[in-house]
Amino acid sequence: MNLAKDSCFIRTLCVLLVSILWPSLAAAQVGGYYLELSGGPSETTVEFMPPLIQYGRIQFVSSQASDFSADSDMVSLSIGTRFNDTFAMEVSYTDYGSFSGPATVTGAGFFFDRLESGEFVVRETDLFVEGDGEYETAGISASLIGNLPLGRRLNVYGKLGFVALDIDWKVVGTGVFTGDRDEQLPISGDASARTTAFSYGAGLAYRFNLSYGVRLEYQELRFDSRLFSSTAEIEGITLGIRRYF
Repeated sequence: MNLAKDSCFIRTLCVLLVSILWPSLAAAQVGGYYLELSGGPSETTVEFMPPLIQYGRIQFVSSQASDFSADSDMVSLSIGTRFNDTFAMEVSYTDYGSFSGPATVTGAGFFFDRLESGEFVVRETDLFVEGDGEYETAGISASLIGNLPLGRRLNVYGKLGFVALDIDWKVVGTGVFTGDRDEQLPISGDASARTTAFSYGAGLAYRFNLSYGVRLEYQELRFDSRLFSSTAEIEGITLGIRRYF
């Protein structure tokens, strides 16, 4: 699965935001501005319930799904500036990862059969899908950062951000039909959506000199989407390298 098409919009928005903010960032007198590249492990937990799977003449409407937990890696590119010794602002583009793992979904299957007369008739049966689920998400965020100096070069900070997300999911597996039908068929489906969320984070930042620094950050993101039946959660710990200007 590829996020190229779905994330085109947020990548374009990211470029536009950076272009708009760059003059004010470059003019910042307190602490200047910085570019940062960061990455690290990420983990997700969600009840993975795709609402609808269309496979040929079969339409599957889910009613219950297994909890879905998976690990991946996230990477982020950020630009930020300090307003003063306490507050800063940051704009980031983040790929939160591609999460995949086993998934089971139960529900009702609808067959669209064509009669000899040429008319279509809908037949309903119980359906159980067992296979592999996967979802990817990436987004652009704007965050407000509160700093607390612990020394001349070290500070601890908290972070609150607003994120616009693109989400893709797919499921591939075997459908087991029960009831009037007793057969197994391969089932696959995919969908995409956009949503917004708040992200929370905290970390430590250390500045080596006037040009370079590092930071260690914990970040948590919770969001709702029509693609899932519960609130999705993503957690990550990242290590970043900063270049100050």
